[in-house]
Amino acid sequence: MAKTFVLDSSVLLHAAESILSFEENTVIVPEAVIEDINRYRNDKGDYGENARKVGTLIDRLRLEGQLSEGIVLPNGGIFRIELNHMTEDLPPRWNPVEYDNRVLQVCLALQKEGEPLCLVTKDVFTRIKADILRIPTQDFRHDLAPELQDQYQGRIDVFVTSELLDAFFCNGNLPAEAIRVYQDGESIIPELITNQFVVMRSSSQPSQSALGIVEGDSIKPLRHLKQSPFGVSARNVGQKFYQEALLRSAADFPLVICRGPAGTAKTFYALAVGLEKVLNAHEYRKILICRPNITMD
Repeated sequence: MAKTFVLDSSVLLHAAESILSFEENTVIVPEAVIEDINRYRNDKGDYGENARKVGTLIDRLRLEGQLSEGIVLPNGGIFRIELNHMTEDLPPRWNPVEYDNRVLQVCLALQKEGEPLCLVTKDVFTRIKADILRIPTQDFRHDLAPELQDQYQGRIDVFVTSELLDAFFCNGNLPAEAIRVYQDGESIIPELITNQFVVMRSSSQPSQSALGIVEGDSIKPLRHLKQSPFGVSARNVGQKFYQEALLRSAADFPLVICRGPAGTAKTFYALAVGLEKVLNAHEYRKILICRPNITMD
């Protein structure tokens, strides 16, 4: 059964095209939200840019019909701007002029009309107030990154036999299908990605290990393991992998992204390799350091 989703300002300012993210359901934006978003259109940050994008998107939809009556979206859903329902009773101390309270009034009225609605908001306090009024709510999670444990880590720990590990040290090559990981008590062949780093441990002697990188259907040794770019030496496995990625050519590693807590030498190591490639290897002409010049909304 089709549902009705009411979006507030926090969702539209976070993701301008969120209107198109609810499949074949009805999407309602209260008129108060349009007024609220309009206040941000001249801002220089992300809010200002998204406010202008929302205006452009709704203006384009306006050409397809009457916004207050409903317009069919490309995904089969219905988009509507709600102009009514501004007289619903709220708790006595709640200011009915505030934008979030006006949105809640719309939700209350639509509920009384029997619409199976859900208020979508990224504002935790609006969700709390909606819960007081028994209005179903949810966060907008369409574009959120996966949970940390589900994100691509760029590295994987695997197990191999001691014989294959010895062969890797001798031949500098290990077939990808020879490695295993343990999942739910079972030994399986993991899915590997090109340029993914690998920590290989002996299945019989866990203290015996080797570092490698996925190249095609094989795992190869690191090429720059013993280097010290601009006099800096890696002190742990993560830094060894980071050094390898940074020292590889742009043809092999056109972009390197490193994530980690403060103090783990992310910027320090990048600068060390940058200085090495500019001043010693003469691979590049200069280093460009960039940081956000606006607040990350």
